[in-house]
Formats: sequence, structure tokens, C-alpha cells
Amino acid sequence: MRAGKRLVAAVLAAILMCSAVAVSYAEESISQEESWQELSRLLKLARYEEAWVEAESLAWEWEGESQFDLLMGLSAYHTQRYYEAVFALERVVHAEPENMYARFVLAKSYYELGDMDSAQKEFKIVKANNPPVDVARELNTYLTRLGVEGDRKSTLLGYIEGYIGHDDNINRATADKTVSFPSLPPGSIVEINDLARKKSDMYTTLGGGLSYYQPLKSGLGLTVKGSLTHKDNFSSDEFDEGIIKLRADMNKTHNRDTWRLGLAGQNYRLDSSSYSNIAGLYGDWLRNGLGGWDYTLGLSYNDISYPDQELFDVQQYYLNGSVRRRWGRTYHTLGLMFGDEKARNDAGKHNARDSTILFYDYSIYLDPRNSLQARLIYNDSERDEADPVFQVVREDEFLGAMMIWNLQYNPQLLINTRLGYSDNDSEISLYSYDRSYLETGVKYTF
Repeated sequence: MRAGKRLVAAVLAAILMCSAVAVSYAEESISQEESWQELSRLLKLARYEEAWVEAESLAWEWEGESQFDLLMGLSAYHTQRYYEAVFALERVVHAEPENMYARFVLAKSYYELGDMDSAQKEFKIVKANNPPVDVARELNTYLTRLGVEGDRKSTLLGYIEGYIGHDDNINRATADKTVSFPSLPPGSIVEINDLARKKSDMYTTLGGGLSYYQPLKSGLGLTVKGSLTHKDNFSSDEFDEGIIKLRADMNKTHNRDTWRLGLAGQNYRLDSSSYSNIAGLYGDWLRNGLGGWDYTLGLSYNDISYPDQELFDVQQYYLNGSVRRRWGRTYHTLGLMFGDEKARNDAGKHNARDSTILFYDYSIYLDPRNSLQARLIYNDSERDEADPVFQVVREDEFLGAMMIWNLQYNPQLLINTRLGYSDNDSEISLYSYDRSYLETGVKYTF
């Protein structure tokens, strides 16, 4: 009888113990889920700095849990804390060797730290496990930089786009009604033709383009691009615009460096008639630096001709450079350009100019679908000789600003809205103007 009571007591004790363990485990799981929910949410919203702060606050309790380590590694990678990303993601890969997503981000972290051997090893493992198409494309880019053969497949991409907008100065002309000439008696003025004065109008823009890439051998490829754009003003047909662009370049990528050398051409049409043609040669160098820094340096030559206005024909040379910094969800780019033009005709030297251009670009990813971009540009230019009509050397100061909101509705469809303003202050008042525009539209890639 006593033995039976002892057995019942033992069973009850075992049940109570199991219940306590189960409750404790359930509470821990709930606590774990609640703790990581905010971190996961911040990552999905691309609020990476906040995610990193959240991850640091939880690390003392959850470090060593693979799921948490993955979230912490992602937070570190997206905030350029590559050492911390490696520490966290190495733990994940050790515990879960089959986790190819963690291994891929680990490889990219190695790459950013300059550990090319480790990066190459991890990239190859991911490649051998048949990653999704988007991952495979990015992975092949890294392998090419490392001098490793990726998939030697050509690619053809394309897009179509359409916009509707309003421009308060479609012809970039002065708002003045009259102008004075030095050759006329003091006080004499001439009325400006309506076509040469500021015009406001609604418009639509339709365009499309194709891009073809052919790998040739390790790190070397051929890129050919073409695009066609037509802008149709609602009531000012004489200022309708059409632009055809073509370019082809050979590009070489090795480790963090990419070099390009190519040819470019453009035909600009005004009211369905050819207005200007450009034939050019360009070369540039891009370096993906450590810690989120990127650098570019380029040189270009353009031969610009005007079929009906030969005095405007010039040869143009440009030297440009820029620095870009990735900082969490934001990108900052600062660039400088120097331009020099030579007139093809001696009588047209007053149309050739020297230019100094400074620009700043800013972009921020608000969440995985929404981003904002802003650009400021300043251009100071001076003509080579005095204008034969106004008898002064034309000097212009141009200031432009633009903001763009992008909504990536799905991987193929982009919706964006652009707001722009520019002001040109010229030594010759006839060429001074201001302009603002607002447009919205969609771009579909295929």
C-alpha cells in the first residue's frame, strides 16, 4: 500500500516537473519571439541603424541562437560593421551549414573586409547550391570581380516608361519681353519674339530601351545599350523633343576595380527635325572601396554638330571624378567635372565654353519599397570670345535641384514622381531664365 502511494507521488512529481519545464520553455519561446519581433521588423523596413542598436541590446541574452545571430549579422552588414557581421554570421554557418543566405551575406562581409580568399570560398559554396536567380546574378558579379568564372551567359534587359507632367518653361527661355543691344542708341530696346520667351505647358513622355551584356572571358565583357525617348507638349509642338541614344563599351572587372572604354552617340530632334548630333568616346574607372566608399574617375570626348547651325559645332572634353559613401540606408555622392570646348569654326568661338560643374547626390531607402533621391548641381561657364551681337563675353551660373520619390511596386514595376527647379543667371540677360517642373509616371523592366 505504501509502495503504491510512493509510486503515485513519484508520478505526480514527474508530471509537475514536466509541466514546469513546459511552462518555462513556452515562456522562453514567447519571450524570444517578442524580443526578436522588433529587430525583425526594423530590418524589413530597412531601418538598419535602429536594428543594430536593438540587436546590441539583445546580444547579451540571445547571442549564440542561430536565428538571432542571423538578424544581428544582417544588421551589422547593412550598417557597414563588417567585422561584427562576420562574427555573427560565422556562428550561424557553423551551426547551420545549409543556410545559404547567411553564407552569402558572410561572403559579402569577407569581401568588404578585403579577405578575398574567404569570400571566394563562401561564394563558390553558395553557387554550388543553385541559389535563386537574383542571388545568382549578384553572386556572379562578385566572382567576376574576384577573377573567377561566373556563368558565361549573355543577358538582354529592357524597359518601357511613360510620364505626364507640367513644365513652366519648356523652351528654357527668358521671361523678359524686351532686350537692349549695345550697337543700338542708348535707351533703345527690341521686343523679344514670343517663340523666344518663356512658355509653360503640360506634356507626356514615352520611352524605352534595351541593354545587352556579353561576357567574353574572366572579368571582361561587352555592353551595348540603346534608348529612345519622345516628349510631346500639349500645345507647343515646335518644342516637342526626341532623343535617340546608343552606347557600347568594353568593361573589365577585377577585385574591387572596374574599367570601361566605349563609344557613344546621340541624336536630338526638335519638332521632328534633327537639331544636334553627338559622337563620343569615353573611359572611366570605378573602385568599390572598403567601408562603404566608392570612387570614380573618367575622361570623355564628344564631337557635337548642328546640321543647320554650323557655328555651334564644338569639340568637347570632360574630366570627372566622384566619391560615394554608403551609410546605413543612405548614399552620399559628391562629384566634380571640368569641361573644355573648342569651336570647329573660328567664327563660332563665342559658342565654345569652359565649364566647372559641382554636384551632390543623396538617396535614402525608407523601406524595401520606397526611396527618396535628391540632387544639387552648380555649373559655372564662360565663353571663349565675346558675343558678336552683345559685345560681351557670356558668363553663366547655373543652379539646379531635383527630388525623386520612387515606389518599387513589384520587381518589374517602378512608380516615381520628380520635382525639379533650375535657375540660369547669365551675363547676357537674354539667356537668363528659371524653370520648374513636376512629373509622375511608371517604368516597367523586362
